[in-house]
Amino acid sequence: HVIEKNQGRRDFVLVGYSYGSLVAIELARRLEAQGLTGRLVLIDGAPVLMKAIKDQQLSSDNLEDLQTNVLVGITDIAAPSLSGEVYVELKKCKTWEEKLDVFTERVPTERLGLTAEHRRNICTCVYNRLVALENYDVSNMAKLRSTIMLLKPNQETIKNLAPDYELHT
Repeated sequence: HVIEKNQGRRDFVLVGYSYGSLVAIELARRLEAQGLTGRLVLIDGAPVLMKAIKDQQLSSDNLEDLQTNVLVGITDIAAPSLSGEVYVELKKCKTWEEKLDVFTERVPTERLGLTAEHRRNICTCVYNRLVALENYDVSNMAKLRSTIMLLKPNQETIKNLAPDYELHT
């Protein structure tokens, strides 16, 4: 679609913020594969940074723990007083569907203003994006030809990361 809309142009500018930086990077890869070269403006986002934030905020040894941590994290925002009891119930569950059932039963709908189905979809989207992030490996991908401008906050989001969030690799 982008190429059709911009026939005759051989350049592009993409902007990505936070997790959207990964989307911008992948879109740049696709555009470069079509022979275009451009610029990426990444606002506090890069694969290494996103993985570090995930590991800091939602550390887990396996997918089951990640599922539990995602739902408890959302409960912490929506109904903090219920987090402990939701955690105990989630630890008894074997599947994602069972965990979603516990979440939708225990976390009140009126507080969120969303239907149970919408809450299930939101939780599943968050979880799927975190799994995709976990599986995202740039180590064997070719370096982008496009230039990258990284905009970062004055205060570090995560300590001990390379100043360019390893975007040079």
